[in-house]
Amino acid sequence: MSREGLIPSAYRDGLARACMVSLREDHTVAAADPFDADEPMSARLASWNEESACTALIELAGHMVERLHRMRDLDWVSAAGCMRDLGFVAASLIRHGAPIEAVPGLEPALLRLGRATDEVPRDTVYSYATRNPDGPRRRTFTAHPQERLFIDAVTEGMHALGHTIEQLEFAGAMALGSDASVHHIEQAAVHLRRMIRAIRSVIQNLSPELFTYELRPYFPPMRLGGEVYFGPGGAQMPLLVVDVMLFGSDWSTGPDLEAYLEANAAYLPAPYRRLVDAYLHVPSMLSAWIVEARRQAAAGVPRHRLLEALRAVEALLKALLRFRHPHLNLARSNFKIRPPESLGSGGYQVDSLTMLIEQTTRAQADLHTTITALEAG
Repeated sequence: MSREGLIPSAYRDGLARACMVSLREDHTVAAADPFDADEPMSARLASWNEESACTALIELAGHMVERLHRMRDLDWVSAAGCMRDLGFVAASLIRHGAPIEAVPGLEPALLRLGRATDEVPRDTVYSYATRNPDGPRRRTFTAHPQERLFIDAVTEGMHALGHTIEQLEFAGAMALGSDASVHHIEQAAVHLRRMIRAIRSVIQNLSPELFTYELRPYFPPMRLGGEVYFGPGGAQMPLLVVDVMLFGSDWSTGPDLEAYLEANAAYLPAPYRRLVDAYLHVPSMLSAWIVEARRQAAAGVPRHRLLEALRAVEALLKALLRFRHPHLNLARSNFKIRPPESLGSGGYQVDSLTMLIEQTTRAQADLHTTITALEAG
């Protein structure tokens, strides 16, 4: 393995860059209105949902399906814009008890859009947040102002995570202990803290009751093409990519965590899925950094350089845990007011978050052991 870059660099293969391009494309999708549906989606959808106006929702979905049928050459941006709007309406119908079959052609339309976007055939956290227009064109399920704040916070968090991924890739391509590697690790932590601030705003502005009773019903599972697809959820955010880059399966807590990672990776956009796959086939960044630090120390490299880099990594893991613990507390608050054995919108229980904390803590302990040994050496 090259010492210049510890990880066989997916960045040099263009994978991390493709994730950043994907974020910019989401902005283009947000500007798109392929169904010419801005008016009903932004001005009427929330009131129709408040009134459980299934007839209006079925009519709008039918119009979209018919319009899609006439679109022969469907580029990715148009397909993603169609999925966003049709996904909003389909989820609204299910929330009010109307089956997908109530709209002729709706299921084939969603399956077609899934193929065109190379994503799951339904709405996701990306269509709900980063591909959702801002301002007066914003799509929301309800008229609650807290939902707009929620969408803003998730969008900010997603952008911050994109930059975290990019900075980690830069760091992995640099020699450990170099000024550049320390800089990029520190910048990854900066962007991760941006995400944490965004999530904290959710905790402050969105009560468990409002989320559980007013918003979450609009994130129902859907059965399409014989498969069940879960609704938008936090587990679909690219923090999952950061987990795989940093930890891979090196600190796995067992098959349950691995199943959780595999299931939720399916909901990522294609560039993120490719990056996840690349990192699952090489040593994780953290394990590579620990091994390299020990190797360099044994070779007589000045320890203060290695310690500076590893302490920057330690600060990154501390930031990750500062997110994970409040997130776990938020999830527990939400689950307390739900029936026993309830699942989150992404199809998992709160135990999944505990597994992620255990993984991060275990990795942090191994890193701390290496730092202590270098300090004593």
